[in-house]
Amino acid sequence: MKRTRHGPEIEEGYSTPLPLNVRTTVERLLRSVPAQYISGISMVILTDTGTMTSARKKGKVRSDGRKLVLGEAWALYHPKDSAREARIEIFVDNILSYWSPRVLRIPLFRDQALAKVLFHEIGHHICHAVVPCGGSPEKAAERWCRKLSRTYLVRRYWYLVPLFTLYGVIRRLCRTTQADP
Repeated sequence: MKRTRHGPEIEEGYSTPLPLNVRTTVERLLRSVPAQYISGISMVILTDTGTMTSARKKGKVRSDGRKLVLGEAWALYHPKDSAREARIEIFVDNILSYWSPRVLRIPLFRDQALAKVLFHEIGHHICHAVVPCGGSPEKAAERWCRKLSRTYLVRRYWYLVPLFTLYGVIRRLCRTTQADP
């Protein structure tokens, strides 16, 4: 276990080797998050579902009133309790299986795939331990995810901002065109 320069320790444990270095990407993503938002998170655990027992894989977790099978989850936020500090557990194999291996070789898409999951879980931490968020915990975590992702992408890929802007304008135009009969 190695503590990153900024933030929680990152622990890795996989049942099979991964095709890419996820740790470096997660470290870079964590460095982009303001310290006050990740203070209290002691660890980010990068693992795969192969390390889970079959009973844990079949276990259920609640998310916005729905029950999800843990073996299909992308990540979990574990809030601080009497025994441990808060931590985030990321099931890398479930994330990577959603994306094409060719696409994940491109840093922008690899960053986006992992940022969506990591920043969502950090959003849960922010709402639980830093800034109380009203309403649905999932919706609040998604708002934080979008905010943190936008900040990261603009800083890291500043030269693509005009393309992101153009894409956003085209999406809005398409939506309004579809809404008008």
